Amino acid sequence: MIRDVLLAWLHFLCIFMLVSALVAEFVLYRRKMDLGRLRQLQRIDSFYGASAGLVILSGVARVVWGLKGPAFYLHNPIFWTKMGLFATVAVLSLPPTLHFLRLRGRADAAGAIVVDDRGYTAMWVLLGLEAALVACIPFFATLLAHGFN
Repeated sequence: MIRDVLLAWLHFLCIFMLVSALVAEFVLYRRKMDLGRLRQLQRIDSFYGASAGLVILSGVARVVWGLKGPAFYLHNPIFWTKMGLFATVAVLSLPPTLHFLRLRGRADAAGAIVVDDRGYTAMWVLLGLEAALVACIPFFATLLAHGFN
């Protein structure tokens, strides 16, 4: 029983890290930035990716070693809906990551970076979609926890 509680707690901490990194990206990303802000944004994006990896690892640990066991999860379409949402978020996170990495080369002599309107809007839309999908995952997790199939 205590193992299951600790696995759930660890999984929740990893999820909170992921969500906080996504929120930080929203806060830091601007159309006009300096190199310092961009470096901070890139570090947070790396933390976001690492957090996603930890969410996956802690989730796998819950499935394998948790009280409910693999049979409960692996045959439940709600579980696979959660996994599909998470995979979609991962795919949507790739263009912003690449965008943040490419921006460094756009700095002018003073270290200022200006993102064109189209690129800026596209990144905001992707970050917003990521956030919306991440917000849906707890709904399906709650359904799963209450035994829905």
